[in-house]
Amino acid sequence: MLLNNKVYDILKKLVQVILPAMATLYYSIANIWGLPEAENVVGTIAAITTFLGLVIGLSKDSYNKSDAKYDGVINVLSTEEKKTYTLELNTSPETLDSQNEALFKVLAS
Repeated sequence: MLLNNKVYDILKKLVQVILPAMATLYYSIANIWGLPEAENVVGTIAAITTFLGLVIGLSKDSYNKSDAKYDGVINVLSTEEKKTYTLELNTSPETLDSQNEALFKVLAS
């Protein structure tokens, strides 16, 4: 399961920050003001957070096992006289200057 970057980033923020903060807020306010079902609400949020964390983890594993994380391939061709390197980009070269870093897979033959 591979999520696109935007969905992945949103889910990650939900799981790491927003849902735990919501659970803490509701539990605190429920205890102060006597709101109903504090444990059930927090338990439900915890279950949702755990499930979304699993989805994020599966997506990250899938991404790491795929070639989607690479910006291209550096091919290394070795002969007795020399080594030749060629670069194959997955996108237009003009997109590289807008990136902070680039990751390339190295294939040696």
